[in-house]
Amino acid sequence: MPETEMITIIATFFFVLVGFVFLLRLIKGWLLHRTLREAIMRDSASASELIARIEQADGPRFVGANDDRNGLVLVALGLALGVFGLVAGFDVSEQRALLGAAVFPLFTGAALLARFFWQRRERRDAIGEG
Repeated sequence: MPETEMITIIATFFFVLVGFVFLLRLIKGWLLHRTLREAIMRDSASASELIARIEQADGPRFVGANDDRNGLVLVALGLALGVFGLVAGFDVSEQRALLGAAVFPLFTGAALLARFFWQRRERRDAIGEG
């Protein structure tokens, strides 16, 4: 199988997977809002519970809540690409191209991790934990 076909198949799979996840989120939100609308129309006591549930789900979150996870995944991806380029037995030019491709997720993940730890330290200092 040529490389371009394999890349196209993998990219298509991930696009379909991401689309499916967003479709499930859309359906979940639609069902929640429909239930809330019906509860409000009936003047039900459960409407306040549903509103509290929505507020809790959309409550205040600190910026960069998942930076540590995303950063770790990107660093792992960059390292995996780099090691694969060295181990797979490619030509020097192909190794350079793969190592160059590995640098982007590696640096992006490192920047996300650094930002996460920096913000965590700022929050601790603001709270007074030192």
